[in-house]
Amino acid sequence: MRQITLIASVLLLAAAIGCSQKADLSAYHGPPFTVDADTNRVMLETVVHSGGYTLEFDHAQIDDGQLNVYLTLDAPTMDDLVMEAPQTLTKSFANRARGAREVCLWVRITSPQKTVAQSPYRLATQARVNSN
Repeated sequence: MRQITLIASVLLLAAAIGCSQKADLSAYHGPPFTVDADTNRVMLETVVHSGGYTLEFDHAQIDDGQLNVYLTLDAPTMDDLVMEAPQTLTKSFANRARGAREVCLWVRITSPQKTVAQSPYRLATQARVNSN
């Protein structure tokens, strides 16, 4: 029963903020992201707890006034030797989605133990597009 309630809550939240997609809507359990978007550019940023992570831009699409951005966060293995210090990862690109009112950020987390096929995109955050 608890799982059904949680899934229903996530679906309602996604619908309320306008970021509904045909992607896995279960809870995102990765590092928090910030989104800074205006009519000219989009900047995405996260801070991970150690080195060894990479952030890749996969694709973006506009759908009914929403710019849906898809990223892959690749985590290091438990055996990797990494620096134990916070690392800031950013992706920035021109906003060519004229008319987009909000950005929905979908992230999948992969690692050598968890392949892309085992890692669906999950809604990490959303933000309004600021007008210039």
